[in-house]
Amino acid sequence: PIEDDTREDRLDVAVTRLKSKVESMVGKIEIKMSDIEAKIGDKMHMLDKDKDGILSQEEMALTLQSVLKRPLTFDEAMAIAADMDENED
Repeated sequence: PIEDDTREDRLDVAVTRLKSKVESMVGKIEIKMSDIEAKIGDKMHMLDKDKDGILSQEEMALTLQSVLKRPLTFDEAMAIAADMDENED
């Protein structure tokens, strides 16, 4: 019947609109994630003191000593850095 065709057409239009909205949202999220990744990368470069592209436990320990509110010995900072290094690289 014609009513079924009309109902299917409306459903097709709704699906197309929804798909378009979702694609738009995903595009916006990808742009934001790219921006965040760039900002994180910029900050990581500042922490990489020897500029080798790797943030070592020692570099992380030095950073922790400088940014945490309470004073840390280097050994304490190294212990925290080691805990943060999940894959131990």
